Amino acid sequence: MKQHFFSVATALLGGIALLASCNSKSDVENHQMSIQSRDRKLASTLYADQATDTVWVASTESWTSRVDMIKATTEQGANQATTPATTSTHEDRSAGVALPTAPAAFTIAPKEITVKPGYYIVTPVVITAQVPATQLLQQANLRILPLGGPLNGLSRRINQVGWLNISSPVAAYSEQSKSIQPNFSEVLQQKGGTTRMVFELYDNQVSTHSLTSDADWLTIPANAKQPAKGRNIVELTYGENTGEKPRTATLQLSSGGASTVITYVQPGRPKK
Repeated sequence: MKQHFFSVATALLGGIALLASCNSKSDVENHQMSIQSRDRKLASTLYADQATDTVWVASTESWTSRVDMIKATTEQGANQATTPATTSTHEDRSAGVALPTAPAAFTIAPKEITVKPGYYIVTPVVITAQVPATQLLQQANLRILPLGGPLNGLSRRINQVGWLNISSPVAAYSEQSKSIQPNFSEVLQQKGGTTRMVFELYDNQVSTHSLTSDADWLTIPANAKQPAKGRNIVELTYGENTGEKPRTATLQLSSGGASTVITYVQPGRPKK
C-alpha cells in the first residue's frame, strides 16, 4: 500500500513540478482553472478517522479560496435533505460575496495564490477537519475564486461522515430510515466458504486500529485483528450452518476512536 501510494503521489507531484517548470510566457491568451483529486472523485469525503484531504487547483489565474459551511444535518430527514453532492461545479463570481451559513468545521490552506500572466500552476490545497466526526453530516463548499480574468469560480463539495471507509460489504441506505448512517451487511452461503471485507483506514496510530467479532464461527485472520493504515483486504472464513435457524455475526471495525459495525448473516439449512 505504501509503495502504491508513493508511486501515485510521485507521479502526481512529478506532473505538478513538470507543469510548473515548463510554464513559460505565451503569446496566445489562454485561461484555465480546474480542481483535481487523487481519486478522481468529484467530491471530497473525510471519513470518521480522517483529519485531512488534499485536492489540486490547476489555474492560469491568480485565485483565493474559502470554505462555506452548509448547516450540519441531524439524522432526522437526512437521506432526502442532505445526500452528499458528487459534483464539482463552476459558480458565478457574484456568488463570491456569499457568507458562510455556519461556523467552519474545515480549514483550507493556502488561502491565496498568485499566478504570473502567461503561466499555468498546479497547487495542492489541504482540507483539514476542525472537529471530530459525529453522526451529524458536516457539509461545506470549497470555493476557488479567480482574481480577475474571464473565468467564473469553482465549487467542490466537502463531506465529513461519521463512519469508516468500508467498500465491501457495500453500504446500503434505506429510503425509509431517518438515519444517515449506512448499513454494512452481507448474506453468506449456508454451506460455508470465504468472503472479503475491504476497507481503508486513515489514522496514523495503529494502536487504535482493531477488527473484532462476536461470533466464533466467522474467523478473522490473526494478522487482520489490528489492521494497518491504508487499504486492507481481509479474507473471512466461515463453516457450514448445520442448524435450521440463521445466525448472525457482528464485526466492529475501529480506528482513531471511531467505530463502524458490519453484520454478516448466514442462513440455516433447508427444513426437510
